[in-house]
Amino acid sequence: MIFVLEPSGSIATGTMGTVGILAVSKGGQGGDGGEGHGASDGGTGGLGGNGGSVSVITNTGSSISTLGNYAAAVSVLSEGGYGGAGGSGGFFFGRGGSGGQAGNSGSSVSVSNSGALSTLGVMSHGALARSVGGNGGEGGVTTGTILVLGGNGGAGGNGERVAMMNLGLITTDGDHARGLSGLSIGGGGGDGGQAFDYSSFYGVAVGGNAGGGGDAGMVTIDNSGTILTAGRHATGMVGRSIGGGGGEGGSAQSVVLGYQAALSLTMGGLGGSGGNGGMVTLTSSGRVATGYIDPLDAVAPRNVQLPGDHAAGMLAQSVGGGGGNGGAVISVTAAASGSGAIDVSFAQGGSGGSGGDGSDAAVSVLSGGSVVTYGRLAPAVHAQSVGGGGGTGGHAIDVGAAVGEAAVSLSAVLGGRGAVAAMAERLQSTMRVCRHSIFQVARSVRPVRGRRRRQWRQRRHG
Repeated sequence: MIFVLEPSGSIATGTMGTVGILAVSKGGQGGDGGEGHGASDGGTGGLGGNGGSVSVITNTGSSISTLGNYAAAVSVLSEGGYGGAGGSGGFFFGRGGSGGQAGNSGSSVSVSNSGALSTLGVMSHGALARSVGGNGGEGGVTTGTILVLGGNGGAGGNGERVAMMNLGLITTDGDHARGLSGLSIGGGGGDGGQAFDYSSFYGVAVGGNAGGGGDAGMVTIDNSGTILTAGRHATGMVGRSIGGGGGEGGSAQSVVLGYQAALSLTMGGLGGSGGNGGMVTLTSSGRVATGYIDPLDAVAPRNVQLPGDHAAGMLAQSVGGGGGNGGAVISVTAAASGSGAIDVSFAQGGSGGSGGDGSDAAVSVLSGGSVVTYGRLAPAVHAQSVGGGGGTGGHAIDVGAAVGEAAVSLSAVLGGRGAVAAMAERLQSTMRVCRHSIFQVARSVRPVRGRRRRQWRQRRHG
């Protein structure tokens, strides 16, 4: 899909939430798997469809203006479809169906502006481009007896490449209203299906393993024109590549009652691994200014809130997705007899998924370019690579009892193992920075090792 605004073209909107040019391609959602009956397994969820490539071009002499909050002059989105959910398994020896794999975003999402883009309102961006992978389908939930297995979650789709270029003029006036914002986001992995076992004498319940998060693609943004923003947290250029979060491992619950003997095995599903963040490159040979005012009238009173506070000039982030948590387990077993009784149980929580890696983040201000921030706590350049946090291991609870003249109760209980956080990659910044306020930080460049935290999932809005 390609949309071109001709040199004489002009678009104006005046209400909240409206977009000058909206170009969207979405893949279809996979169908859900059918239910299993008796001793049959649940059906597998269908695959999500891929999104298509989307491109918007505005030529010299064209103009787009919006008036109202939550708007955008140009908004472009390619999104993969969600995977279908797995069907539930049958009651006897049943297994839940696996969730469908999600669709990827289109191979490329691009915006090229040579005209004039202007917005007035909170969170009203000049140009927003997003490439988003779909979420994997959830594994089927199974309730049954003797042998019960939850379905595995589907893998998240990948975000693909995002490319943006500005040769014209972009102005925004409002808090959180960015000039250029490009995002590639991997889809979240599907959760593993739950398993519930209710048996006599002997039972096994195992939660489904979760799907891994999708990888994010490369983000490149180039400015040879002028970008001016006026508002708190209104960054001039933003590039983010965020891996999808791993799904949660399926939980398992087992209740086994028996005469003379009761045996049970209960295990939680594994958490999905986080997707990797992609490379992010921001380059400017033009002018970028946040919190802009006429330099001849510029004052920076230290006790007055400025419109450009917390508004960075150029922000590049590559973030690995967080690993999913392991599935929790609960096991209850009891055996009774007038003579001898034995109760044996083993319960283990699922291990957490590993976090995804952050990739390279590079910011360059070329000869002839300038980045000026007028607010406080507003770095001219901020480059960050963050590894995803590892998932938490699932907890395990076991209750066992044996009643009789000669009774034995044996149990082993293990909590799931937590995963290790991922690593960040290298950072690079080359710049010629113009400083206006003593409160401005010239640049902030740092790699961050992932911490245990809730995973990144479904973050579409810039």
